[in-house]
Order: sequence, then structure tokens, then C-alpha cells
Amino acid sequence: MAENKKYENSKVHYFEDGNILLIAESTIFKVHRGILAHSSVVFNDMFKIATEDDARTPEITLAESASELELLLSFMYPPKVRINWQIIQKLLQLADKYIIESIPNDVKNFLELRFHEKPIVSLIVAEKHSFSQIYKKSFMLVLDELLESINVPNFIDLSKETIIKLQKCWFIYIQGLGQLNDLYSMTFIPRRQHTCGERKAHNSKINDKIEEKLQKIHVFPPPRPSEVLEDLLDLHSLSLGYSDDHIISAYLDRNIEKCLGKFERLDLGYNSKFNGKSDRNYLSFD
Repeated sequence: MAENKKYENSKVHYFEDGNILLIAESTIFKVHRGILAHSSVVFNDMFKIATEDDARTPEITLAESASELELLLSFMYPPKVRINWQIIQKLLQLADKYIIESIPNDVKNFLELRFHEKPIVSLIVAEKHSFSQIYKKSFMLVLDELLESINVPNFIDLSKETIIKLQKCWFIYIQGLGQLNDLYSMTFIPRRQHTCGERKAHNSKINDKIEEKLQKIHVFPPPRPSEVLEDLLDLHSLSLGYSDDHIISAYLDRNIEKCLGKFERLDLGYNSKFNGKSDRNYLSFD
């Protein structure tokens, strides 16, 4: 410790039976080598090569701020700090530096449950740490809100590759909106499978409903992909008779996919943005 500098003991992590001093800025943390070594590969290796040359408690000065070191230690000591959005990225930076394998695992568990709350942050973290499923789901949400997302400050923190991928997928989606007019000519009730004498009337009813949907969809700025999918998939609710309804169900998703691309349903839990609906369909560009 510098002789002329004033220090204070940590109010959170200063244990009388501790056997090592960690110093960050002007704060002293008296902690236990065993806990540090068990939690961190870096600390474990550091203690293996260290030699005790006197009876004094060994001390290590670290480059972290006092608040960062307190955060790190709060994760090592029970009860562990609960992961939240405010600390998640800083905690991962510390985990990378000190090689603490449990932190990325806990962050992954956190994001699996709550990625939809902050999809851009989730996408950034998932890409950096190779959380493939979280990346995929977060990407779907960011793409769905791309016109709003590009104005969020941390959007520029996404990698160049991910931003380019988002732009390409959005362009494909816009092209797909133009192709939705093809739904008029697509087969919903094939002649050979029609089970009553009202095939023409049924196809006319389908086309009228499609036209109604397209009037809502072909607007500027373009609606979110999830809103378009919800409108189109509402065609499932058409009542044309049991057999024809079954046939429409078999062909509808396939025809929508031809225009817009693959989509899948995500269960996001209660979501006030969508009137409390727990799940919704999103474009999926795998």
C-alpha cells in the first residue's frame, strides 16, 4: 500500500479471519484465498505461484475500481448477488478477466428467462458469449422492432456482422410484403381435395379476407413482422366447414412462408405491449 494514501476497509467484504488483502483504489478488502481460488482460475493460478515471505497478510493491488471489485466478490461470496440488467455486462467483463466460469452460466440462465425485456442487450451478450439460442430469439425480437431499435443508444454496440444481418433480413421482409399479393393466386383449397360444391364461393371468401388484411398491411411505415403474421394467420379462424378448414390450415402457413419466409412462435410470458398475450409469431431467418 502507498504510504501517504488514505485507505478504508470495505463495509461489505472485510472479514477478520480473511487471509489476503485485495486493494482497489482506496478500499481494502480482507477476504479468503480459498474462496477466491475456488471461484476464479486466475486467482487460483496466482496463489499457486505466490510465496509468503513474512507473517504479514499478503496484499494484492488490482486495477478494478472499488465498486467493480465489490461486485465481483459479491458474486463469489454467499449469498451471491442477484444478476440484473444493470450489472450484467460489467459482471461478464470481470468474469472474462478472472476466468470465472459460473458467471456466464448464471447470466445465460437469466437471459433465457428474460431476454425479451431487453432484446438488444441480450443480443449483444449472446453473440459475444456464443449463447446460440438466446442470440436467435433476441435477433427475432430486434428484427421485429428494427425501426424503433435503430434509435436505441446501444444499438451501435451490436457487431457489424449482426447489424448487416438485421439490415438484410429487413430488406427481405420488405420484399416479402410486396409478394403478399401473390396470396390471391395461391392454392388454399385444391380442387381434388374440396369436399363440397362451394369451392368457388369458399375461395372468393378467402380472397375477400386476404384483401382486407392487405389493406392493413400495405401502409407506411411498414408494420412489424409479428403484426403482419398475426393478421395473416387470423385466416385460420375462417369457418368454411370442417374439411375445408382442415385443408386451409395445411396450406395457409406454407403460403405465408413462401412470401415472408420462415416464422416461429415465441412464448414471452405476460407482455403488456401485446395486450397481455403470452406468445406471438416472429420471422426466423436461420
